[in-house]
Amino acid sequence: MDDLKKRTLVDIAADLDRVFDKTYETEGEITPEIEAELEAVQGELAAKLDGIAYLCKVVLPADADKLKQLETAAKAKRQALENKRRRILDYAGQFVELMPDGMKGGPYKIYRGKSESIEINSITDIPAEFKKIVISETPDKKAIKDAIKGGAAIPGCRFVKREDWRVR
Repeated sequence: MDDLKKRTLVDIAADLDRVFDKTYETEGEITPEIEAELEAVQGELAAKLDGIAYLCKVVLPADADKLKQLETAAKAKRQALENKRRRILDYAGQFVELMPDGMKGGPYKIYRGKSESIEINSITDIPAEFKKIVISETPDKKAIKDAIKGGAAIPGCRFVKREDWRVR
């Protein structure tokens, strides 16, 4: 198996080309030696493709799932740390307010910052002059596909057929 990992599909394809070249040299006759060599190369190719299929079907999706789980865990951890920071500052702030001159000394200062924001309770109650209207258009790809397949010509669209490799 280690030899298969070292050899690439390009290497195997080159071997396959060499075997086919031998058939040209024998004017299309497939000798027992050529047949044995062809079977060996085809077996190696099948094993290599099987490994690629395993990589695409099992290994890479598992790694992607692992990363997705790590992202979710990291997001939860970040949120927990932000909440912890806020709770600690709220707690410490109670003691800062008890000090007559606030917190002095040391390289850091805990103080109460002020900010302003608007909280929206009901968007329907807000007068029109205080609203922005945002229009977003997205094409209905299914309807376009059905129309084009039915013979319609839709400006700005074209029907594209693609082939890709999949692993079951």
